[in-house]
Amino acid sequence: MQEIAKQLQSLLGPQGCLDNPNDIAAYTSDLLALKTAAPVCVVRPATTAQVAAIVQYARKSKLAIIPQGGHTGLSGGAVALNDR
Repeated sequence: MQEIAKQLQSLLGPQGCLDNPNDIAAYTSDLLALKTAAPVCVVRPATTAQVAAIVQYARKSKLAIIPQGGHTGLSGGAVALNDR
């Protein structure tokens, strides 16, 4: 799992990929408070080119991407529900 974060950090820089459990804790639930899985990391792309690079890497590596906007959802749609 650390290899995934390293690869994404190489694409985005250290500020663009959070992998510290304390940093990603805020991204592991929504207001519905479903039981969720912790994501491997949280990516925060700054450009559309970075978004494209993330999608290409995830597709090649068969990783799920869960987009998250304002983090105001109530249905569990923006949190990881399994460890894939």
